[in-house]
Parts: sequence; C-alpha cells; structure tokens
Amino acid sequence: MGQPPEPGTFVDRREWLRAANAGVRNPIRWLYHWVVSWAHTPHGAAALVVMSFVEAVCFPIPPDVLLIPLVLGARERWLRYALICTLASIAGGLAGYGVGYGLWDLVSDATFTYVPGFNRDVLTLADGERVTGLLDPRPEFCYLSRPSAPPTAAGGAGEPYMIETPAGLRREIPAAAVTRKEVGYFTVVRSEYDRSAFAIVFVAGFTPIPYKLITVSAGVARLDLPMFVLASAVSRAARFFLVAALLWKFGGWMRDFIERWFNTLTVLFTALLVGGFYAVRYLF
Repeated sequence: MGQPPEPGTFVDRREWLRAANAGVRNPIRWLYHWVVSWAHTPHGAAALVVMSFVEAVCFPIPPDVLLIPLVLGARERWLRYALICTLASIAGGLAGYGVGYGLWDLVSDATFTYVPGFNRDVLTLADGERVTGLLDPRPEFCYLSRPSAPPTAAGGAGEPYMIETPAGLRREIPAAAVTRKEVGYFTVVRSEYDRSAFAIVFVAGFTPIPYKLITVSAGVARLDLPMFVLASAVSRAARFFLVAALLWKFGGWMRDFIERWFNTLTVLFTALLVGGFYAVRYLF
C-alpha cells in the first residue's frame, strides 16, 4: 500500500498517504508523498495549479513531483498539464515578486525561519562575536571581492562590511575585524542582479535552484518587472513542457530516468546554454 499507485488510478488518498508515510521522519519526504497523493484523485489538475503557485513563493516541493504522475496517468493531456503548471508557476512568481516588493519588512523574519533556501549571512569577528543579518549587496560593501580571512594591516582594511541585523540595525564592520563569513544564497543572488538579472531568473526557473528564492529577492531588488516575467515565462515553460513531452513520448521508464537524473541534466543543459551564449558573444 505504501508504493505509488499505478498512474491514472484513483485511491483513498488519506489511506494511501498514511501507509506511504508509515515510519517516515523526514518532513520533506512526508510532503513529497502528500503532493504525489493528489495525482490519484479527481482533483489532480486543481492541485497542480495550487502546488505550482505556492512553490514559487514558499513551498519546498517542486511541481514536477505532481506533474509527472498526472502526465503518466493521462499522456494525451500532457500539453494541458504542462500549460497549467507553467501559467500557475508564473502567477506564483508574480506573487513572490509582490511579497519581496511590498511586504518584505513584514515577512522577512518568518521567511528566513521557515522557508527552505533562505539563509541570513553571518560574520564572525576576531573577538568571537557572530553578527547575523543581511549584507549590503552593493559590490563596495559586499563579500564578492573579499577574502575569507581579513587583509593584513599592511594591505589596508579596504571598505567595511555593511550588514543589517534582524532588528533592523545597520552595522558597519571593518574588514580587518572579520575572521569568517557565511554568505547565504539570498545575498549571493541580490549581489549579482545588476550584472545578469535575466540570466539569473532564467537559470533559477529552469534548474533545481529554488525558484522562490529568485521571485522574492527580485521584488526586494526592484528588478524590471517585464524582464522578470519574460525570463520566468521562458524558463518555466521550457522546464515543464520538456518534462511533460518526454513523459508523453517515452512513458514510465522516463519517469525513473527524470527522477534520478533531473537535477544533473538541467544543470548540464544550462551550463551548455550559457556557454553557448558566451561563445557567440566573444567569438563572433
């Protein structure tokens, strides 16, 4: 009973979920089973809309988990499911952008506490103090060109680190006072937006990088909204239509292949795509 039902079959969702999660202690695995269980009910398409939307804002399980069994259960509907997944994800991306743009001060504490992928930065000082907060993402105040260890006195301290604590206090910390820094993905992404915003949104929308991290941070950084929507639409459509098309064409064995190698394949494809863009740019 704990095994996934055959694609396209309906079961008692609660009973199957209870059996599938027997002995499961990992909350992410429990959520994974919970998402899959909706594929075996008459409400699978509606659940796909909801999952695709909330995943772009805060939910840790990607919508592919539900898209795969839905397509396998009705392969003739692969275009419909891919379109539903894409449109709902783009709408969720806009919601995430709105959260970052207008509600960040209200929800930032809860986001860093409960949403996977969001981590604050930590600076460890020479006296042992650990300062937690968000580094100023501007290059002159951020970590990009800073060594892990402080510069020597002869080399000069350079620009200070600027960090905002959870209490809203901004601290200016000399670089020479910092012995260790731990920089979260949220700051990494924000610091790169000025140089390659479209590429960052596209890569996050297509690869296993948490899309929610990009949607919310894009709003905080006030990215150009039409550019954000375009990059999201292209990347999300490419991802979901590719997965659905492969399942439609090759069936069940492709599910096992995708679930095992999806992360590796998308990263490899994106690396080749980005490499191609750079080759065209610098060779022609």
